Amino acid sequence: MTALRRHVDFRNKRLGVDLCFDGPQMELVQEVQIAMGVRETLKKALEKTDAQIRVLRKTIRTVNQDLYDKETGMNLDQHAQELHTHRSEVNQQVQLLLEEE
Repeated sequence: MTALRRHVDFRNKRLGVDLCFDGPQMELVQEVQIAMGVRETLKKALEKTDAQIRVLRKTIRTVNQDLYDKETGMNLDQHAQELHTHRSEVNQQVQLLLEEE
């Protein structure tokens, strides 16, 4: 890119008959314009990529929080089931004791 601009600048600084706008000059100018367009396109793509990375990082945090919440919920459910089982066992023992009396 810098080399293209330098070549155009050198050609534009020519004096007299050496200064001309011929095919090579037009091609150099066109190459500079194309290179600048590609650079802008890449810059926009980079900005979109950065934005997408931020979105993905936020999504990862959300998924990790959801996973933690689900694991906590499963642990609570398991604990509740154990309490229910224990309660049933206690009720059975109470029934046995009452029947013995």
